[in-house]
Amino acid sequence: MGRRRRALAAFSRAAECAPDDHEVLYNLGSLSLQMGRVEEALPPLERARALEPGSKVVAVRLAEALLRAERAHEAMGLLESWVREEPSPLLHRLYGMAAVEAGAWGEARDHLKRALEEEGPSRREVLLALALAYLKGGGGRDAALRLRERALELPAPWSREQRRLLRMLGPLMEKGA
Repeated sequence: MGRRRRALAAFSRAAECAPDDHEVLYNLGSLSLQMGRVEEALPPLERARALEPGSKVVAVRLAEALLRAERAHEAMGLLESWVREEPSPLLHRLYGMAAVEAGAWGEARDHLKRALEEEGPSRREVLLALALAYLKGGGGRDAALRLRERALELPAPWSREQRRLLRMLGPLMEKGA
C-alpha cells in the first residue's frame, strides 16, 4: 500500500502544480477511487470532466465514482448520451448498475441484459443486479432465481458490491416478491 500512497501524494502535488491538466486530475481521481477514497476521487474527476467534456474515459471513471458515492441518478445522466451514441458492454453494465441503484428497474433490465449478452455470464454483479431488477420491477421470479444460481456458481472471490447485491436479493427471494 505504500507505493499507492506515494503515487497518490505525487499526483496530488502534480495537480497543485498543474490544476488544469485533465490527465493529472484523472489519474489522481482514478487512484483515489481504486484506494476506496470515493469522496476524495470526485473533485479531481469532476474537474477533469469540466476540462475535457468530450472524454469518454473521464466520463466513465466519474460515473463509477458517482455510483460508488450513491449518486446513481447523476451517473445515469452522465452516461446516457455515451451509452446511446457509443454503446459498449462496459457502458451498458455501468448504466444498468446505476439504474438498479436509482430504482429504474426497466432501464436496469434492458442495459444489464445487453451487458450480459455482450460480456457473457462471467460478471457476478451483472447477474445479481439483473436478478434484483427482475424481482423489484416485475419480470419473473424464475428468471431471478436462475440468474442468482448462475452467480453463485462462479468461482471466488466475491467483491463487497457483489456481497451487498446478494444480501439485497436474499429477503426478496424468500418473500417471492
